[in-house]
Amino acid sequence: MARPREFDTIQVLEQATHLFLVKGYAATSLRHLIAAMDISKSSFYEAFDSKQDLYLLVLDRYIDKIVDQLVSTLGQGASPRTAIAVSFNDIIDGAMAGDDCLGCLLTNAAAEVCADDAAAGRIAHGLARQEEAYYEAIVRAQRSGEVPPGHDARALARFLTTSANGLQLMAKATSDRMALYDVARVVLSCLD
Repeated sequence: MARPREFDTIQVLEQATHLFLVKGYAATSLRHLIAAMDISKSSFYEAFDSKQDLYLLVLDRYIDKIVDQLVSTLGQGASPRTAIAVSFNDIIDGAMAGDDCLGCLLTNAAAEVCADDAAAGRIAHGLARQEEAYYEAIVRAQRSGEVPPGHDARALARFLTTSANGLQLMAKATSDRMALYDVARVVLSCLD
């Protein structure tokens, strides 16, 4: 009979998420994880099997969280175009809120992953979900007359997804809020 877990799974997953944000996948060792999660090596293997399996679980949870937040933001208010602008402001505000400039785990993972890596499919799926959320907002904006109907909604959604993730990376390298707002303003002008 298996012993019950002696740790809070949600808490240790949050600790692992933070460590992967700080160090990235490759620079995070099993020793780092066990120390950050404050669990034994045997408990780690019993619960998560491997560093890679833990990373994939952390990525899945993180992607669900950020995509749900994006969908919520894009669904708020009467103006889909304003909601798209708010999503970019949220990226900037989130990046400027902390002192550690950790960025977004999905963006960081995309920058670190190789195409044949096990995480690549999950990252691609997360980016596709972001793209779909922007696509649906653009289509609503086209229906309401806020975005010209002749614009390719799918191409715009891909551009917004790529720009949002690029903004996340840029925010890790600069504390110049106005520079980030300049980027967002130019990106959003593509909706004109």
